[in-house]
Amino acid sequence: MPERLIPTIDLGVLGGEAKAAQQAAATLIDSLSTFGLVYVSGHGIEASVLEDFYSEFIEFTAQPDAAKRALGGEDIWHQRGWTPPSTEKAVVAGGQPDFKECYFAAPMPLDAACIDEYPEIFAANVWPEGRPEFEARYMAMGKALHAVGSTLLEGVEQGLDLAKGELLDRLAGGSHVTRALRYLPLNTAQIEQKVVWGEEHTDFN
Repeated sequence: MPERLIPTIDLGVLGGEAKAAQQAAATLIDSLSTFGLVYVSGHGIEASVLEDFYSEFIEFTAQPDAAKRALGGEDIWHQRGWTPPSTEKAVVAGGQPDFKECYFAAPMPLDAACIDEYPEIFAANVWPEGRPEFEARYMAMGKALHAVGSTLLEGVEQGLDLAKGELLDRLAGGSHVTRALRYLPLNTAQIEQKVVWGEEHTDFN
């Protein structure tokens, strides 16, 4: 039996002419059912957008921890702003923390009722002072990635013969977090112990 390859879905085709879009949607469903993932092209997010943001992010992370610690915190479950190194740990992990630091932001408007009921998850974004490009580039990147996800979800609706908006409309007001991650260098002792940056896990906790 020949080896199957993970297909590439062109978002321009997925959202374009009806017949081609239907075929792309069917391929999307097949790939998600078989592999659990799919390659995406035609998303319109230039590499320079990511490079410019990550340049800002690396400059931010180079600051002393004391300068970053006020941006976020345990009171909002580290769901916004900066998460210190070794804070996150996989639910099923054996005790090793993830050797990374993170920055969380929600690029889309939040549901008002959820803000009241779940303030730790539906928290306001926090931003470092004096770094307007950091916020602007982060939000632009987050909104662009959200648009990609929305187009794919529309393709899933089509591929499953669901009514238009049956899945997509459920996104409105959700806490759609964009996460920037910086994995820390491992020291010699950690490498010799075969320590990895994060223990084996899934993100469907």
